[in-house]
Amino acid sequence: MKELRQIIRIECEIYKCDIEVIIGGTVEQANKRVLWRWPNFGDLTLDVVPEGRTYRPGNSADVIVWCELNENFQSILAHEAIHAAAHVLKFRGAKPDVDDGNEEAFGYLVEWIIREVNKKGRKLIRRKT
Repeated sequence: MKELRQIIRIECEIYKCDIEVIIGGTVEQANKRVLWRWPNFGDLTLDVVPEGRTYRPGNSADVIVWCELNENFQSILAHEAIHAAAHVLKFRGAKPDVDDGNEEAFGYLVEWIIREVNKKGRKLIRRKT
């Protein structure tokens, strides 16, 4: 079984939320972490086993992201950071929309999430990807 490697907690003061990024391990391990944090989260079943997943509770801007640590880590992180940023902004009432040019806050939040994960998980990420 792949071991859970690192949990990175990012405090997003501007949107008053926590973004937790789980690097490595399996989706089953990530599911256990989600249920530990949010016991009433709901159904965690998937049709396919992904390389990454974003968990969003309905009553909070907080987010948990899981990314498998493999050669695709950076692209998976980018994909999941988009889901995480969209959830945070929607929960706070700022709906990103590329059609009306209102995507700047969205772009900055995605970039910030990726930068924070790479900074805080740098040693592990460099060794494994």
